[in-house]
Amino acid sequence: IFDQTRVPDQVVIVDDGSTDDSWNIIDEFSRRYPQLQRIANGQNRGVMVSLDRAMKAITCDYVVSAAADDLLLPDFIARNMAALERHPTAGVAFSELVSLIGDTGEIDRFAVNPKVADVFNLDDVPEYLEGRQMRERMRRAYLPMPPNTAVIKRDYLAKFGGFSPALSWCTDTFTCTALAIRYGACFIPAPLALIRSSPNTESQKAMRDESYVRTLETVADSLAKPGMRDVRRFMRACPSNMTVYGNGFLRVLSRKVRDWDLMVTLAYWNYIVWPLIHYKKTRNVTGAEMARRAARRWLRLSGQFVQRMINGVAR
Repeated sequence: IFDQTRVPDQVVIVDDGSTDDSWNIIDEFSRRYPQLQRIANGQNRGVMVSLDRAMKAITCDYVVSAAADDLLLPDFIARNMAALERHPTAGVAFSELVSLIGDTGEIDRFAVNPKVADVFNLDDVPEYLEGRQMRERMRRAYLPMPPNTAVIKRDYLAKFGGFSPALSWCTDTFTCTALAIRYGACFIPAPLALIRSSPNTESQKAMRDESYVRTLETVADSLAKPGMRDVRRFMRACPSNMTVYGNGFLRVLSRKVRDWDLMVTLAYWNYIVWPLIHYKKTRNVTGAEMARRAARRWLRLSGQFVQRMINGVAR
């Protein structure tokens, strides 16, 4: 963070009850960098409490939530802020999704990985997408907005209510996506931040926990709030970014009639439209073959959908 080519104006570090030498290292940095503010929880109080304490201490116009096991590359602040200064109405800026594989030092740059490059390469995305452009792009395919790469406008974040503790492991994903939908977003097609891929990260552990379904129910409840109608309408029209919550989200949406509109569009796009588009790209099939495949998928999924509706009404 302090090796950035554009030095940060403020750095807030929250020590969440560490029992090693962390506090001494933080103390050493604070003597070298006057913009560093230290907060000690005293005991382990969890990620959400720590994040809330950090956000309350921030006074800058833009914020970055950097986890202890992730990495910001030297041009992260400079390139993101240059884009945001050119587009001051944008709510957030993102860059490429790049993963550190555990502690191996190996890097997986999704934009050049042949298995997923067609989704994660941002070369064809304009530097700034406002609402209408984002809607058009997200109807075609999933638009990667990795929260570990996000630089967020603080006023917009505060107006949104900050990062909701109730959303647990997906609070940053949900919040960043909603802000991008409302205010537009900048996209930098370059690796600027790396997220560590490990089965022991907080988000990965949470997704295996019994609270996983409850968190997805909270996402559905959040999208049902009156103040979120604009985001819900957008998600219904462009459900691609709901896929980040996994297949379990479809099951959660099926439980309440209130959410069937989201479930139908997500199922239609996720299991029919996008797979067929991908199949056509990779197999170069004819229109007639595509139509036959679409009909077969639709008949199979319709039967499953009707059964789910019957079960939902029975409950």
